[in-house]
Amino acid sequence: MATIVERTTASPATHALIIGVNDYPHLAGGVKADATILSTLKQLTSPVPSASLFANWLLDEKASLAVPFGSARVLLSGGKFVRSDNSETTVDTPTFGNIKRHFNDWIEACNEHKNCVALFYFCGHGFINESSYILPEDVCSDKNTPWEDCIDLNATHKGMARCRAETQCFFIDACQDLARQALLTTGPVGRTLASPEKGFTPKREAPVYHSAAEGQRAASQKNLPSDFTVGLIECLKRYGASANDGRNPWRVTTTSLGRALEEYLDRRGQGEAPVLALNMESTAGTKRICSIKEPEVLTNVDLGQALDEVDSCIFTDRRDGAEHPVCHPYRHAFAVGDYDIKIHMKNSPVRTKEEERLVPPVYPVEVPDV
Repeated sequence: MATIVERTTASPATHALIIGVNDYPHLAGGVKADATILSTLKQLTSPVPSASLFANWLLDEKASLAVPFGSARVLLSGGKFVRSDNSETTVDTPTFGNIKRHFNDWIEACNEHKNCVALFYFCGHGFINESSYILPEDVCSDKNTPWEDCIDLNATHKGMARCRAETQCFFIDACQDLARQALLTTGPVGRTLASPEKGFTPKREAPVYHSAAEGQRAASQKNLPSDFTVGLIECLKRYGASANDGRNPWRVTTTSLGRALEEYLDRRGQGEAPVLALNMESTAGTKRICSIKEPEVLTNVDLGQALDEVDSCIFTDRRDGAEHPVCHPYRHAFAVGDYDIKIHMKNSPVRTKEEERLVPPVYPVEVPDV
């Protein structure tokens, strides 16, 4: 079983296709590896934990979704999905054929209503040249056309314009640092999961959230979820609320999620990664993904060029008088609210700012010189 379904009616619903590829049998280190195939693409350990983390967020936090949960199609190397309660569900492995079959079912579900939310998540190998490509488990299984089964992400994203769902989010946790020349072939590279339609302008919001910039590698730790996916879940649950889309609860939108995720990864040392890449053909405007009851604000203290001159920095919560010291580089997360800020400088007068209202997702606090 690879599909977890809760709603089968034609009413609006959130439908997800979630793919995690650890095993590449035909790449280096695989059980069917070919020595003539590119040796720098090896076996992975992070994608299954990463995709499982995303799937478990979706299933555990269904009540927070902006549009009710409809279905989750999960494909993982090893064929086993471990739920948050440690129960196990048998799922299909992410071969090209399985991905294509589940993609077709997923897009059909998303076509049921224009207010459906389509979530596409992939974690595994990727590379970039004429397009962005993501690699299914059985890539290079045919020695005559080894790269034919790469998935052309750009073409697939354009092809999704045919889908009625006006909210489409693509989360791509894969490297983008391998040039086509390294593939040692002049044959065809990649296939699309959905063919683009010429001259068609969709009404949709369809951001692509990448874990790596062009020419960069995605960060991961052995046998653990990737930094990108951990950050994505943190922003969906804590940091990604929008200050411009209502309160009680606060809403996470396609735009606010991108801002929060970019800031989160920058704090993790991935400042070169342009996390959010919006498809410019979008005509639907920013869309809601989920909600957060008590969001936190990613806060930066802006002192111009004087950060190294700070002796201490304290945020005082005006609700209860609690003091919160902030250390260099003066980036912190606070509950939404009003704060007094006092900054003691080493060689200049104290800087203060009173009744500063901190709102999500990212709030730069400017404290001027006296």
